[in-house]
Amino acid sequence: CFVPNEINGIFKHSPKFVNNDFPYGVYRDYKRFCARIQWRGQTIFNRTFSTIEEAEGAYKAAKIAHLRSVAESYYKEGKITKRVYEALLNYPIDEVMKLKRTAALELIKKGE
Repeated sequence: CFVPNEINGIFKHSPKFVNNDFPYGVYRDYKRFCARIQWRGQTIFNRTFSTIEEAEGAYKAAKIAHLRSVAESYYKEGKITKRVYEALLNYPIDEVMKLKRTAALELIKKGE
């Protein structure tokens, strides 16, 4: 089934976020941890936190909210099918976030 490029863009991760040892959407800025979501060339969520867990939780919540908002909008406009809509609502964010979490926590424990 067809998925618009804008929706595919939701799942892209910047090399800054992928090629580090932190969870998706999280990077270190000095001694703080930043959670950021960008879509269609704009930053739609950008916050800093004291811990990696706070940043990861905020990223996850913001990503879920963004996915739901886009899914609802595109479905109402007839730009996506019900199948795509339901897939977006059921996106396994926890599984995706686990991909890099273990490595990130090990890095923090070492004090790097």
